[in-house]
Amino acid sequence: GKGAEGRGRVARIQRRLLLVNVERQIMQYHICLEQGM
Repeated sequence: GKGAEGRGRVARIQRRLLLVNVERQIMQYHICLEQGM
């Protein structure tokens, strides 16, 4: 129903935000590695 659809949308948005956070952390990690070398 409508409620399940709304939950799915929220879950999808949260997953996308999580992926963005992970990518940002990976980028920062690589920058730290490059500066450390």
